[in-house]
Amino acid sequence: MKNPILSLSFVNFAFKQLPFFIISLLLFIIYKKFINKKPEQKNNSPFFLKFILSSSFVFCSLFACGFLIKGFAALFPSLTNPVDIDVPDTFVLWVNAVTGFLLSAVSEELIYRYLVPDILIKLSSRKCIKKWKIILCEILSALIFAIPHYYLGIFGVINAFICQFLLRFFYRKYKTLIPLIAGHFLYNLVNLLIL
Repeated sequence: MKNPILSLSFVNFAFKQLPFFIISLLLFIIYKKFINKKPEQKNNSPFFLKFILSSSFVFCSLFACGFLIKGFAALFPSLTNPVDIDVPDTFVLWVNAVTGFLLSAVSEELIYRYLVPDILIKLSSRKCIKKWKIILCEILSALIFAIPHYYLGIFGVINAFICQFLLRFFYRKYKTLIPLIAGHFLYNLVNLLIL
């Protein structure tokens, strides 16, 4: 019998991701409208550089990090948790998987790359912004993102922890979540395809 925590089925996967997506979208809208009222900085780069190239770079960075962590994890098989993933075998399950990955990528980027770090930094720097407070908030937000990945084992947590810093770096560099969402979505999809 499969362990439900260590297995991933794509039956109703998109529907399971939908509440998280709706909640994260509502939180994002509320936060942008009522709390974070400062205007966004405009990035006037051409479309190719702004989205296509940057999304590719995000994906390649995530893939390289995951590949290195998986290679290192192979040296310590007792610390890894094998996860049973039912690879989709019908068109409906593939649509469900792709839709679920897209909803998940949007939700995680809104929550973990934008809202959680920004709220933590705002809460910790009421009077003055100190560099150590920002670093501490970034580490705390990385832990908040990494701990739910414990079902993948300690190396899944390490991978998520490092990827949080990579994705936050890209968010600060590109000033938009779109390349992060696209890169994250492609990373999840490619990982499913190469299993």
